[in-house]
Amino acid sequence: MDQTTFDKLIQDLKALVYHHGNNSELNWYIRGLAGNHKLLVESVYNGNADLKYCALKWKYIVDDVLDHILSSRLAGMPEDRKEWTGEDAKINELITKITEIHNKMINQPTNPDRPTTLKSAHARIDELNLKLAEIMQQVYNLD
Repeated sequence: MDQTTFDKLIQDLKALVYHHGNNSELNWYIRGLAGNHKLLVESVYNGNADLKYCALKWKYIVDDVLDHILSSRLAGMPEDRKEWTGEDAKINELITKITEIHNKMINQPTNPDRPTTLKSAHARIDELNLKLAEIMQQVYNLD
């Protein structure tokens, strides 16, 4: 449930920020947010990282993503993110929710790729098959 909610919030964040500049660059940073979340959760799950390190790394990653999303106007914004307004407040709300889920998953680590029900396992297989089909299409279109 947490990973599904996390993924949905990442998609919501992408949808909200895509009109703020270079979409491919923003997509790269937001994908990096999701990828780093997965790596940190897996590191804790496998016993390869401590929670303090993960918390510091996550804060750095979130700050870096916000810097790139809001780069053109960040300098004039209030330092306290609770004071942000409009779309910036929505971005902050999504980042806060994403961070809450991330922290919950870090503190109770499970394998984020492991489906919890047979239905979710089939949905994940379908999702991966679609991604594989997209990749294969791109490979065949390179000629």
